Amino acid sequence: MACCASNHDSKTLHIFFTYLNIFLITPWYDFNKNCFYRPRLFKLYGCSLMLAILSLIIFSLMNGSLQEILKYATHTSQKIVYCFVLINLTLLTIITTIKSCFLDHTNWKNLLRNYHYIDKKISKGSSGLFRKLVWRHLIYFMYTPFSLYLWLKMINLPLIQMLPIIPLPYMYYKFMLVMLAKILADKIKSGYVNVNTKLARCSHGPKFLIELRSLTQDYRILGETIEIYNNLFGYQIILIVFHCGLEIVSSLNFVLTSVIVTPEQPFFYQLLTSNLGLFIFSLHNLLTIVLTTDATTQEALKFLDICYKLQDQLRMDSKEIEIMTKLICYSRQFFREFSARGYFKINKSIVFSLIGNVATYFIIAVQFNHV
Repeated sequence: MACCASNHDSKTLHIFFTYLNIFLITPWYDFNKNCFYRPRLFKLYGCSLMLAILSLIIFSLMNGSLQEILKYATHTSQKIVYCFVLINLTLLTIITTIKSCFLDHTNWKNLLRNYHYIDKKISKGSSGLFRKLVWRHLIYFMYTPFSLYLWLKMINLPLIQMLPIIPLPYMYYKFMLVMLAKILADKIKSGYVNVNTKLARCSHGPKFLIELRSLTQDYRILGETIEIYNNLFGYQIILIVFHCGLEIVSSLNFVLTSVIVTPEQPFFYQLLTSNLGLFIFSLHNLLTIVLTTDATTQEALKFLDICYKLQDQLRMDSKEIEIMTKLICYSRQFFREFSARGYFKINKSIVFSLIGNVATYFIIAVQFNHV
């Protein structure tokens, strides 16, 4: 059955999803026919894109472009971090392309089907998705030309040689991936919020159990959607978290070496502004996913909490309490949390772990940069 757009958010997702097809972040999907199209051409396109990226990187390594850029890193720690940033972003691009082009597309199909069900049946209404996408793209494209201008001013290399070995093109790829993950997580969260609102309004009337059974079914679909989400974006989120840590470390390195050690250098204030923007951008990307997924998990737990409160209001000898107990057990089986393929849970604790690891690195870097 075709997936029909129920509101403005669904139409915006269709447009954004199609736009992401260009970068192979998402598979080529026909929303009207609810199927994937031209899979062979899509795989050929994916192979060509990965081959082009790897070829440009190898070419830049062989002609000394990377070495030319690393000359501007005053300390070894900066060079190491820069190389890790490039490797991480390249891996993120390649893994995302492989998962959208060559792996089984069943998860994508189920995710889109569940998204439309949530949008149509559970979470009705528009959240201003189009406006959010436009504003975030405008902010990103205001920052990018300034950073590119600095790269061109500082490094005496042609643009075609420089682009494969600077983070900017890959960061836009990451930016779009984060936006997609955020949109999907927001829709799941909205679904939980609406289910909890309906559950809290349930009265112990003749239709109480029917309404509860329907809400439990919606809860199951939301849990399944989180599981699909984890399968599709788990490895990418690991790399996004790692990249955020690297960018924070890179910004701290700049403060350490440029502000404290060698404050007098060309383009000092421009570089300081660029690093501050990069720091804010990377941290925002991480918080965008972490805070949304954490809030969604809390809403999923809230559903069970409301169920227990409703159960306490029933008489112990009533038939309703037995059915209610079974429905609660059924719902608990479909409680899901966001995770990075089981390696760690995606919640607020990531932020504190990141702060601790960055602080440890900074202490070591202070000593390392003075050796």
